[in-house]
Amino acid sequence: MQPQRAMFVPLSLVIFGAMVLVTLILSGRAGAEPWRVPGLQGGAPFLISYQGKLTDPNTGQPKPDGDYSLGFKIYDAEANGNLVWSETQLARLSGGYFTVYLGSQNNGTGTLGPATFGGSGRWLEIQVGAETLSPRQRISAAPYALQAHESLNAANLGGQPPSAFATASHTHDGSEIITGTVAEARIDSSIARDSEITSTISVHAADPSAHHPRYTDAEARATINGDTAHYTAASHAHTHDDRYYTKTESTGLFASVSHNHDASYYTKTESIALFAPVSHNHDASYYTKTESIALFAPASHNHDASYYTKAESDARYASSSQRRALNPKQVALKRWYAANQSGNNLISIGGSPRGMAFDGANIWVVDNNNDLSKIDSSTGLVSSYVLPAGAYDPKDIAYDGIYLWVACYACGDGNASVARIDPKNPAGPGNAVLPLSDAPSAWNLAYDGRDIWVTNIVQHKVTRVNPVTSQRTTYALPLTDLTPRGIAHDGTFLWTANYGSNTVTRVNPTDGSMVSFPLPSGAANPYGVAFDGSYIWIANGGSSNITRIDPSSGAGTNFALPSGSTGSQGILFDGTYLWVANLTSNNLSRIDPSTGTDSNFALPAADLRPLGLAYDGANIWVANTGAGANSVTKF
Repeated sequence: MQPQRAMFVPLSLVIFGAMVLVTLILSGRAGAEPWRVPGLQGGAPFLISYQGKLTDPNTGQPKPDGDYSLGFKIYDAEANGNLVWSETQLARLSGGYFTVYLGSQNNGTGTLGPATFGGSGRWLEIQVGAETLSPRQRISAAPYALQAHESLNAANLGGQPPSAFATASHTHDGSEIITGTVAEARIDSSIARDSEITSTISVHAADPSAHHPRYTDAEARATINGDTAHYTAASHAHTHDDRYYTKTESTGLFASVSHNHDASYYTKTESIALFAPVSHNHDASYYTKTESIALFAPASHNHDASYYTKAESDARYASSSQRRALNPKQVALKRWYAANQSGNNLISIGGSPRGMAFDGANIWVVDNNNDLSKIDSSTGLVSSYVLPAGAYDPKDIAYDGIYLWVACYACGDGNASVARIDPKNPAGPGNAVLPLSDAPSAWNLAYDGRDIWVTNIVQHKVTRVNPVTSQRTTYALPLTDLTPRGIAHDGTFLWTANYGSNTVTRVNPTDGSMVSFPLPSGAANPYGVAFDGSYIWIANGGSSNITRIDPSSGAGTNFALPSGSTGSQGILFDGTYLWVANLTSNNLSRIDPSTGTDSNFALPAADLRPLGLAYDGANIWVANTGAGANSVTKF
């Protein structure tokens, strides 16, 4: 959706307390506090993470959510000056906030890289729509970058690199001697002297028999014309037809034999790093030509009336860029939204709720009556829908940024299924039920930014579902890992809590490979899984504690829950605290992962038996599974 131009006049840009702030966050996992975001590992692209907030200067309120065209330009002066680099991005605004990666488009002037910052000073200019914000903001170096600059100068001599100087003992090639006189003694005896050359020429010139016969002009023409298969005689002064380039044309079209390229050309090293050879292979993450033909339509093709037109699709569905814009951390932490603010209450629904998910505006709940309930998170208004035919006994629900996905324990024929629901039209034709014929007993769901993953508790498996093609691929857990229930994504790997074996499984979504890790002694019946940005957390239903897992090593540490917490099931991280739903003690536990402080909170009624949890940016939502409870609590 394109933003209305009227919104841009006037504008102010606030970047977390300063007019403009460029932030690069680099941290490592080892030794990091639980609430810190893990650092980048390996070679990183030359990108600058840039975050900001757009507000109306008249009211101070955030600008409306939507897509805004933002232009970024780097100059070598605070005013006027030369444009060094520029690009334009379409940024999604949510609650006034946006995040972009400078250098991800490079669709303007230059390519963002070390050369961009080669001058004495750089200033960033920002354009919102048609309005250019001022003044420009100076880009400064981080302290370690300054140290790196000094280290580079220390490796030079007078600003010149070592390659500019010769060693104390060295030799010269003869071509390097351009002035002066070389002593006779230093000239090799095999080189002829002037006197020797002059004498030889004189003797040769005086001997007529030593010369070849010479052609006259007429003889030369006659000889060349005699071999018409190879030669055509041309006079000393002649012209060429339009098959030949003139000197002027050649100069305009071709580079000289020795010439240089500017920054708009790749060097040989850059080309090798950026591009694959003409002949190369792809691994299994790419489609073959045969697979592509089977899965996709040609670039030019027609659709019948059973397909939506572009206009119909735009009206009904979120843009595909909405999913692509989510980074792995947003996916892992299930952050699709800006914060909502409202009070606490108990809200009734049609059946006993199981799983819950938040789509940025509404809480979605599945219950044991095969119903799907939508609760407006700000008003509490409930709308109910029946799941599609073939979807029975729903256990969990997840949101991928476009669709809702429901894990159904059965689909009427003894097999499990996963249902795809369009949240804009929950009863419409965009919904589908995908049977899991080789993996019955679906239980919990997770989204990894590309695929939906489903745990299967009876067959001890996980199933990958491609949201685009609906292809399902099932992987068996290691033999030591039994009854997987909860599942979560940490931005790189998926983790399952294996209720029947007191283990967790780390799944690589790229190839389905798995590693099993035992929980520490004292942890029993792991159920729910959550990720806090640094660690995986497991709610243990049989031991009144939670376990923190280091994703890099799989090492676990137990933390006791407050007294009076039993039957832990669901677990959730809200950005600050961990929340645990204690089924049998009918309460919630809140834990600060940075300090270890904890406390319990009672639910508003007895025997609610909390299970599923969701967070809307302001409130914790609890699925009350107790007999006859038929409700959720906004906490």
